[in-house]
Amino acid sequence: MSMLKVEGLNVYYGSIHAIKGVSFEVNQGEIVTMIGANGAGKSTTMNTVAGLLKPKSGSITFEGHDITSTPASKVVSLGLALCPEGRRVFQQMSVRENLEMGGYTRPAGELAASLDQVFEQFPRLKERQRQIAGTLSGGEQQMLAVARGLMSRPKILLLDEPTKGIDNFFKLEFAEILKDLKKQGVTIIMVSHDVEFCAKYADLVSMFFDGSIITTNTPNRFFSQNSFYTTAANRMSRHIFENAITNEDVIELCRQNL
Repeated sequence: MSMLKVEGLNVYYGSIHAIKGVSFEVNQGEIVTMIGANGAGKSTTMNTVAGLLKPKSGSITFEGHDITSTPASKVVSLGLALCPEGRRVFQQMSVRENLEMGGYTRPAGELAASLDQVFEQFPRLKERQRQIAGTLSGGEQQMLAVARGLMSRPKILLLDEPTKGIDNFFKLEFAEILKDLKKQGVTIIMVSHDVEFCAKYADLVSMFFDGSIITTNTPNRFFSQNSFYTTAANRMSRHIFENAITNEDVIELCRQNL
């Protein structure tokens, strides 16, 4: 049985139909990425799964339990943690205080153990635990945002644009953290425009277009068979997968789907 199952999700912003019948399943330990243009519905889907938005119809099932109408605070307690786009760390608080805020759903007796585990995964944050979060570099703030999400000991970690605005050094460091979390059995759902990162580290890639998922596949098959993705994406993926479709292929296949 899948760990997370989303069926027929429809979400509106007023009269705007933002998510149109989205369905997908995620198994334990998978890294699933959601890609697509701005406004395609990726973050809205993520926020709905996290309990921040309520769908007009459809269902969200986590470990066999319906959480469609579950409040966001309860969703965290069940084992889903969201790291929103833009880091959103508490700028005036210390690194340690930010992490403690992330562990607010844990019993008081488990907070120290959660901190120790996070500091082991993020030694740079341990060195800077007394530092004010707003004075960290962009990459360090992104690491703090992810570490704060891990403080709740999630079974599923929802990451919205985790590599946005960070340099290659932090990106490589973050990739190692993802691989370590995967080994621990943590499931990761990630929204990203970083096509190369998705191609290297994801188990599955889902393409969003106009509020719907139009295709889901392994990275190799996705970038060699996908008929909708942009020319720029294929340029970036071609040195990873030799059979990534060419610019001419994209143009012809898009014509066929118009």
